[in-house]
Amino acid sequence: MIHIALLIVLLVSLPVAAAARGVESLKAGNEAATRGDAEAALEHYTRAIEDQRLSPHDLSLAYRSRAALYLRAGHHDRAIRDLDAAIRLDPGDASAFNNRGRAYSHRGEYDRAIEDYTEAVRLDPSFAEAYYNRGLAYRRTGDHDRAIQDYDVVIRLNAQDAAAFSNRGNAYSAKEEWDRAIQDYDVAIRLNATFADAFYNRGVALRKKGQLDKAIADFDMALRLDPNDSMALTNRGLAYVFKRQPDRAIQDYDAAIRLDPGNAVAFYYRGNAYNSKNEGDRSIQDYDTAIRLDRNYAGAYNNRGNVYANRDDWNRAISDYDMAIGLDSSNALYVLNRGLAYSGKGDWERAIQDFDAAIRLSPHRADAHFERGLANTKQGAWEQAVRDFDAAVGLNDKDAANFFSRGRARFYLGYFTAAQPDLAKAVELAQGNPYNPLWLYLARVRSGQEPQEARNELAAHAKRLNLARWPVPVYAVYLGNATPAAVLASAADSDSKRHRQQLCEAYLYLGQYAVLRDERDDALRLLKSATSTCPLTSSDFASAQAELKRLTR
Repeated sequence: MIHIALLIVLLVSLPVAAAARGVESLKAGNEAATRGDAEAALEHYTRAIEDQRLSPHDLSLAYRSRAALYLRAGHHDRAIRDLDAAIRLDPGDASAFNNRGRAYSHRGEYDRAIEDYTEAVRLDPSFAEAYYNRGLAYRRTGDHDRAIQDYDVVIRLNAQDAAAFSNRGNAYSAKEEWDRAIQDYDVAIRLNATFADAFYNRGVALRKKGQLDKAIADFDMALRLDPNDSMALTNRGLAYVFKRQPDRAIQDYDAAIRLDPGNAVAFYYRGNAYNSKNEGDRSIQDYDTAIRLDRNYAGAYNNRGNVYANRDDWNRAISDYDMAIGLDSSNALYVLNRGLAYSGKGDWERAIQDFDAAIRLSPHRADAHFERGLANTKQGAWEQAVRDFDAAVGLNDKDAANFFSRGRARFYLGYFTAAQPDLAKAVELAQGNPYNPLWLYLARVRSGQEPQEARNELAAHAKRLNLARWPVPVYAVYLGNATPAAVLASAADSDSKRHRQQLCEAYLYLGQYAVLRDERDDALRLLKSATSTCPLTSSDFASAQAELKRLTR
C-alpha cells in the first residue's frame, strides 16, 4: 500500500488585495476537488493560474493543487512542471517537494525523488509521509538498509501505521531476513486484520523458511480478502509444489491464469509443476507461453532448456541456455546448465569453459567443481579431476558422489590405497547405493589387501541390498557364486536404453574381474566390449578407456 495524499488546500481566508476573479477560481477549484469533480477542479485551478494576479502564496497553492490532480490522473510530467513552479514561488513548502518526489518515483527517477523527499523532511522533520515515500524509493534502488531507517522513523512518528510495518517487512524480506520480516507483518496484521498484502507477503516469507502449512494459511487469508489476487494463487501453488502436491499446485496456477491470462509467472510455475510430473510436453507449452508474455524471462528459457536436456535434445537446450545467459549473464546456474548440455554432446572443451565461468561467478558452488571434475575424467585428465573433486568435497562433504568420484579418479591414477578412504566414505554416506561397495572392493584388492578379507566385506554389503537389483548380480561373480555369462545374461532388459547401460557396466565390471584374476586377454576383450557398448559421454566409457590404457602400456 502506498500513501497517496491528494493535497487540496482549502482557503480559510484570502488576501483582500487579491483579484476577485483569481480568488474565486481558486475557491471554486477547491470546492470541486472536495466533491470529487476532478475535471471541474482542474479547469478552475487553470483559470486561477492564468489570471496572474494572485499573490505568490495563493499562486503556489493553485499550482500545487493542480499538480495533485495531475498526479492522481497519472500525468507526471505536468505535475512536475506545476510543482517546479510552486517551489519557485514557495521554496519552504515541504508538501510540494514530497509530491514532486512522488511524480519522479512514478517516472522511475528514484534518485531525483529521494532528493525531493530529503528536502521535504529537512523542511518538516515530522513529515511521516515523506519518510515513508523515501523508504519506498530506497527500496526501488536496492538500498534496503536506508529504507528500513526511514520506516523506523515513520513508526516512531505513528506506531499505528500498518503500511509502514508491512513495507519495513518487505525491506527485511529483500534482505532475506525472514524472521524480522515476519515480525513486522505480524504487527501490520494486528493493526489491520484485513490487510491482504501483509498476509500475502508473510506467506511468502514463511514459504522461504519452509513453513509451508503456515504459508498456505496466509495465502488462503489473502485470497479471502482479495479473491482476484492471481499472485497469491501463484505463490500458494508454489507452496504446494514444495509439499510435493503438484496436482493441487496446478489447480492454483489454473485459477491464477483464468484471473490473469497475462501472468507469465503463473505459466512458468505451472510448467515447473508439469515437469515435476514428467509431463514434458505440457511443461514446454507453459514455458513457451511464459516466454511469449515476457521475452526477458530468463528462468523460463533455462527451465525449458532443462526439459530439452532431459530428452537429450542438446542443441535446443543449449539454444535456450544461451538466451537465459544473454538475459542474465551473472547467473551461475544457467552457465552450469549449458556446460552440462555441452557435456551431454561430448563437447568437453566448451563444457569446461562453462564450468570455469560458473565457478568464477560462484566459487562456492560444489556442483560446478564436481561437474568440471567429471568432464576432466572423461578426457582422461585424472589429476585435474582429483583437484576438482578436492574442491567439491571441501565445499560439500555430505555428498557421497563427491567422495566416490574422487576415489575413482585416484583409482585410475593407480593410487589404490589413497582411493579407499574416499570410497569408504561414499559407502557410509550413501548406504544402499550398490556401486560404491564394488569400487571399494576393487580398490582394496588392487592395493594388495587379502582378497578373502575384501570379499567378506563385499558380502556384508550384499546382504543389505536387493539381490535382484542391478548391478547386485555383479557381486555374485566377485564372490565366486556366479559365472561371467550369468552376469551378462542378467544385464538384459526390455528397455533398450537401460539394456545398453547395464550391458556396458557388465563388460566393465567383468573386465575388472579379469584384471584381478590376471587374465589379461579376457580383460582386454571385455573392456573393449565396454568401450564399444557404453555411451561415449558416460563415466563408464572413460573408466574402461583408462583401464585399457593401463593394460596396454
